[in-house]
Amino acid sequence: MTTQKVQPEGLEKAILETLETYSREVTQEVKAEVKTAADACAAKISSNAAAKFNGHAYANSWTQKKAYEDPFDVRYRVYSKKYYPLTQLLEFGHDKWIFGHETGEYVQGRAHIRPAADEASEKLVRNIKMRLSR
Repeated sequence: MTTQKVQPEGLEKAILETLETYSREVTQEVKAEVKTAADACAAKISSNAAAKFNGHAYANSWTQKKAYEDPFDVRYRVYSKKYYPLTQLLEFGHDKWIFGHETGEYVQGRAHIRPAADEASEKLVRNIKMRLSR
């Protein structure tokens, strides 16, 4: 941190400039961590997904994209590009149907989305705390 001499009448301006610089630096670091967390979340879901479903197509369909960004906020969406209608069925389970008729069987769900999202959010908070404590 650099020190500079400031006259009393310029103190307010100097404090505001310092706070704006700090705010920009923090925002950039947080945005970078959010991007990293979104990438990690998509990769974790992909590795936890049932590999035998449609070959590896379902597992490989998970990705992330930036949904929104402004100077102080960024949001990423982690999603399945092609198999988004199946995510809830595969996560929570469903009744088995064949050719429009219920078989009476139940297909157990496999939790692969929520654990990855929880892990990514915990890791995001931990990484932001570490980066900002430096």
